[in-house]
Amino acid sequence: MYLVRFLTTAGLAALEFKAAIPAGMALGLDPFSTFLAAALGATFDTLVILFLGEKFRRWVLARHGKGRSPGRWLGSAYTRFGAPGLGLLAPLLVGTPLGTALGISLGLEARPLFVWMTAGTAFWSAILTTTVAAGFEGLRFFFHL
Repeated sequence: MYLVRFLTTAGLAALEFKAAIPAGMALGLDPFSTFLAAALGATFDTLVILFLGEKFRRWVLARHGKGRSPGRWLGSAYTRFGAPGLGLLAPLLVGTPLGTALGISLGLEARPLFVWMTAGTAFWSAILTTTVAAGFEGLRFFFHL
């Protein structure tokens, strides 16, 4: 039963990172297992998108040509922060799938993008798990559950 709850949380994290943590806690996983399942699920998602996305990007560039700029605002943010900024903010703001796809489309190399997306996923997973665990403890305290 524990494995099913762990894998459910990890699978949900691959789809929607922020929803997986409260779901894991509601399923009865302890905070560390919830953190681990959410981080592993989102990291697996990043690996799949990096593997498939780089091939897709090369195909699109070969077919439609190079030299298109990502836009003024997006281009300036990309040149200013690069992989660290995207990797640390994307898991919380847009999710790991979209953040990874955005990094690939902007031309970031796969290895630094993976490292920073994993770091961002672990960081936000720890923060959100701590917050949700504290919230559940607060509910238990106030409602004597």
